[in-house]
Amino acid sequence: MSYFWKKALLAVSVVAAVTVASCKKESSGDDPLPEVFYPSVYIASDNQFVYAFDPKTGQKHWELFLNTPVKASPVLLDTCVYIAGLNGNLFKIDAKRGTLINTINLFPGGSIIATPIVHEKLMYVATTNDTMYCLENDAVKWKFGTGADIVASPTIWNGVDVIIASLDGKMYSCQAVSGWLNWTFDAGAGNEFHSSPVASGKFLFAGNKDKKMYALNGIDGTLKWTFPTAEPIYSSPLVYGGSVLFGSDDSKLYCVDSATGLHRWQQPFKSGDRIRSSPTAGANIVYVGSYDYNIYAINILNGEKKWAYKTYGLVKSSPMLYDGMLYCGSHDKYMYALDLVTGKPRWAQSINGLIECSPMVDDLAGKTYHSSVSGMQ
Repeated sequence: MSYFWKKALLAVSVVAAVTVASCKKESSGDDPLPEVFYPSVYIASDNQFVYAFDPKTGQKHWELFLNTPVKASPVLLDTCVYIAGLNGNLFKIDAKRGTLINTINLFPGGSIIATPIVHEKLMYVATTNDTMYCLENDAVKWKFGTGADIVASPTIWNGVDVIIASLDGKMYSCQAVSGWLNWTFDAGAGNEFHSSPVASGKFLFAGNKDKKMYALNGIDGTLKWTFPTAEPIYSSPLVYGGSVLFGSDDSKLYCVDSATGLHRWQQPFKSGDRIRSSPTAGANIVYVGSYDYNIYAINILNGEKKWAYKTYGLVKSSPMLYDGMLYCGSHDKYMYALDLVTGKPRWAQSINGLIECSPMVDDLAGKTYHSSVSGMQ
């Protein structure tokens, strides 16, 4: 072979080697694709599962078996969803992936019906062993005992105090950081607070089994006014635009002036059965569920019905607003995403379990959306 051809072959070999080496250097190999996450709406039920769905389409992101029925609504702390079970366990779940991180069993002999609340990295959990716990980093920071079970969610007043309503007929104000008692309000023997208290300005509002809505001064717990209904109040109130809105077992939704306790509407809105769902509102429309199987949209200015969507079971779940849709569960075992204008479903997902808790949305942008009141009652 001539010297010229030997040099040509050598040059081709060098180029080929460099090309192969270059390809190997730029190859990504078997590196996994980056994970992609989307907003989720979370719901649980008595079928012992918790689910995450796409809020827009209803597509399931994940599900997790908890081995206990659930009545409390999901709550978010940092990047984790917490679910309280009727077996007394608090489950800490990776919100994006649906994997169980921790099971917190701090409540022997009790169950958790009320939805926990989160305030400045602290979590407040009410239980049926007559105790409310304050958790920090999943450990008990302090606890406060009442005279009976607690089935209503606590609330934060003025950013510094936590308000507890108990089946002993009393409301308690404790310092949120230390648990020290500020004051106690007693509605009387035999009266029970199932309704979760709501704070607005310097006042607190909560319904009672004694057929009254109570308004208290949050500073010292003194009574401001009461509003009577014909039957017990299990629905938690909503304060919206100077009005207190709440349902009653007398099948009515009431709108009461928050300052005076007087009717805002000429007459209450009448449904076909008990209203234990807690209302939520937006753009002067209030939304609430009823035991007559309907989810209602009502004009908050005059109490007139805008639309009603009939499910196939009683609605105890409290509706939640997010991104132009209304989310709510039913005893027909479906969670619904309803159009706000028409009241028709954008989608519905069967989860094969009675739904009493309320949905919660994590938009992955630092915001969470939930019903107007944490409590499921």
